[in-house]
Amino acid sequence: MRVTELDSSMYPDAITGTPTESHATRSQGTLHLSTIYRDLEEEALLRRKSDFTSEELAWYAAGGFIWERAFSMAFRDSVVNGGQDLVRPDEFELDGIVGSPDVIRVSDWTLIELKARWMSARKLDQLEKYFWVELLQVRGYLKMIGATNCELWIWFVCGDWRPPVPCVRGLALDFSQQEIDEAWGVVLAHARRKGWL
Repeated sequence: MRVTELDSSMYPDAITGTPTESHATRSQGTLHLSTIYRDLEEEALLRRKSDFTSEELAWYAAGGFIWERAFSMAFRDSVVNGGQDLVRPDEFELDGIVGSPDVIRVSDWTLIELKARWMSARKLDQLEKYFWVELLQVRGYLKMIGATNCELWIWFVCGDWRPPVPCVRGLALDFSQQEIDEAWGVVLAHARRKGWL
């Protein structure tokens, strides 16, 4: 038997570059909220001197897209079988910035965001320290859709690492309008500082 290892470097881009049910028509040439919060995160990571290569980071991102697709299929089956009134919206636009929320529950206008993380699930107990980017993102989407509450569902690939068993944790987050407006101010200020607006 002859064995040849195949090049797997194309798979992160193949996974993240394929449109999902939620974002099949993402606008080209527009400023997306994800560009802004990812740039803020990258600036913070540079200050912390991340040890990850761009290829490694691409694989982590691919895991998030896989989780989003699995959730998408599950919720689609739920809707077909008379489940909740969940909608995978396309883009919203506000102040020249577009955003693509994962899911909206229409009955109570609740944003639902999905994440996949390799960190310990215990870090969710320190939400503002370890999930500040996610909090900025959801508050940005809440500003765009005119809501104040969301659910954040996170697939922790290795659970709490004691032992490394996958788990999902969810949080209901209710923000004041002031918290949402302040976060949107951070988004706008960063976009203007970078010359994107």
